[in-house]
Amino acid sequence: LIENLQGVNSLLVVGDLSIQSIENLNSLEGLNNLMAVNSPAGATASISQNPALIDLAGLESLQEINGTLRVDSNENLISLDGLENLQTLADNLEIKSNPNLQSIESLSGLIEVPFLLHIGSNPELESLQGLQNLGSTFVLNISGNHSLTNLEGLNSLSSVLDIIIYDNDGMTSLEGLDNLSLAEGNVELSQNELLNNIENLSNLSIIGGLIIQENPS
Repeated sequence: LIENLQGVNSLLVVGDLSIQSIENLNSLEGLNNLMAVNSPAGATASISQNPALIDLAGLESLQEINGTLRVDSNENLISLDGLENLQTLADNLEIKSNPNLQSIESLSGLIEVPFLLHIGSNPELESLQGLQNLGSTFVLNISGNHSLTNLEGLNSLSSVLDIIIYDNDGMTSLEGLDNLSLAEGNVELSQNELLNNIENLSNLSIIGGLIIQENPS
């Protein structure tokens, strides 16, 4: 039964990283020296469907992913601890369908997500703190996070193409988007049951389209 990744301790760089569906894996220890996931064609680091993982400890040396980071469907994942030194992503950041995830604070080294930033279907996530240094992304999708009450943590975000804020049952305001000034695509706010104002969009001066629908409050 594989419970950790001891045995690959000498790895410094890999082209792709996929840790998936390992039932008894409770630690990523063994990847402690991994500094980069880097492939000329675009790399993917995917950690998914590992029910015994509670954090990402073991990835503390990881600084660069030349592509996408995907963390999804890890049933008992509580935090992203282990990613504190991640500074560079070339494509997407996808954190989704982790039913017990409570914190993404370990993403604080990121200043840019060039394409898609998707935080979705993490019902216990109460805060976006960890993204406070993020200045820009292409598409921002915050959806299905029912414990989020606002968007605090996105306070440095100044420009996007599209914004989708969808189906966040506990969200009452867009606090955290106060510094957003440019959204050249669409801003969509839909099916956020308790959302009662959009005052925090007051600095938006350029917008491609505005869609507000089915926010009953």
